[in-house]
Amino acid sequence: MVALHCYEIGPDTVIARDPEDVRVVLVECYGDDALGDYKDDEPRELPEGKMLGVRDDDGVVTRKPVSEWIAENGRGLLCSTEF
Repeated sequence: MVALHCYEIGPDTVIARDPEDVRVVLVECYGDDALGDYKDDEPRELPEGKMLGVRDDDGVVTRKPVSEWIAENGRGLLCSTEF
């Protein structure tokens, strides 16, 4: 099993296998246009112990270590400041 990591890129926080996989996840979520939107951005890996707050649809922020977000959500888009 390949380890997952959490990355920030632009306004998005993504759980992916590696920096290259971040771009694959973005295309899966947003379509092929995502590559152009992020062409100048490099994914920045977040440390597993870092506390990360994610706001839900009701405006409630839940704070957990990155490692918990990874374990609970798996690969994909975790959150975005855009929506």
